[in-house]
Amino acid sequence: MAIKRQTQSRRKSASSTRARAGRGARLALPTSVLQVSGTLRPPISTRKGPGPLSLAEKINLLKSIGLPGPGTVYVTLSPSRALAANHAALAFGRPNIVDGGWDYATWVLLPQTIPGLSGKSKTEKGTEVERLGIWFKSEGANRRYLLDCTVNGGPATEWGGTSTVKQSFKVLRPDGALVQENLVPRAGGHVACVVEVQDTSWYGFMLMSPHSWTFWSCEVTRL
Repeated sequence: MAIKRQTQSRRKSASSTRARAGRGARLALPTSVLQVSGTLRPPISTRKGPGPLSLAEKINLLKSIGLPGPGTVYVTLSPSRALAANHAALAFGRPNIVDGGWDYATWVLLPQTIPGLSGKSKTEKGTEVERLGIWFKSEGANRRYLLDCTVNGGPATEWGGTSTVKQSFKVLRPDGALVQENLVPRAGGHVACVVEVQDTSWYGFMLMSPHSWTFWSCEVTRL
């Protein structure tokens, strides 16, 4: 009987411990109710949003480099659709905002003087990590694809503006090697390149700019 009473005592002690733990856990629950009012979410711009290159623009672009007209669209990626399973994906390197509603991503790069180096400047956050990774899987060996990235300089509200200033955009390999550099109007434009693949592997590229910029979409077209 003594053994039985000791077992019951231990059970009561364990139950008491669990109860105290439970009471402690309840202290982490909210202690008040936030009373807030809703609001309408304003559009980022009254102008029409950007889209990929038109068929005519693709034909002219490819003709200028001696290639025949485009085939069908393989995949289209954007901040609200950053993954197409087993086909393509986006990887956002330290953006300031990724808005899946208005479908854009913005990188803000602010000039900052380097102490002790007069006339020298750098970005507040190093451009080596302020990048967009674009990955896609080839459908077969020895194929060509057209990559068309829609971008603008500055915030999303700059798209469709009247500025004639152009901004540099670079396309890099994953190892950092430069593939090409384009000058795109700050008011918006396209960074396009033709990729030749050797097999059915995944292929990746990095898009970046030394100044603040906004990304809208990337369309991959079969050639």
